[in-house]
Amino acid sequence: MKSQLVCPHCGRRVLDTDSTVINDVHVIRQKEKWRADYYIKCWKCSSHLGIRLVGHKG
Repeated sequence: MKSQLVCPHCGRRVLDTDSTVINDVHVIRQKEKWRADYYIKCWKCSSHLGIRLVGHKG
């Protein structure tokens, strides 16, 4: 099964992921040192997002 990751700024879906994967999505601001595994730009609000793999369920 899959689940949706949404932009924390505007709430729009940015990508789909497996439902067993736990992710942390964060808006990246200038000069912020939050490290992510993946970076993406929201197509709706143009926010820069960082996605970090936290773990797996069960």
